[in-house]
Amino acid sequence: MGTTEEAQKSFGDAIRPNVVSYTTMISGYLKREKLQDALELFEEMPERNIVPWSAMVHWYSQTGYNEEEDSYQMVLYFLGLSVSLPI
Repeated sequence: MGTTEEAQKSFGDAIRPNVVSYTTMISGYLKREKLQDALELFEEMPERNIVPWSAMVHWYSQTGYNEEEDSYQMVLYFLGLSVSLPI
């Protein structure tokens, strides 16, 4: 599997995707700078642990979205207190 499309097909074929498969897809989207796809998948995850949260926060911190205001908005979003991210 080398392309996003192949990974999406494998993910879609999974009977019950788990946190590992979700996080793998999210990380792949983020590596390819497909933030909207990553966010949508993150939102549809039935349960999240520290791993997918870490993937999202890491991406934001590595791509310049770590200014004080943006960081604050991101925290609010991840706590469920905001409906939008500073994109």
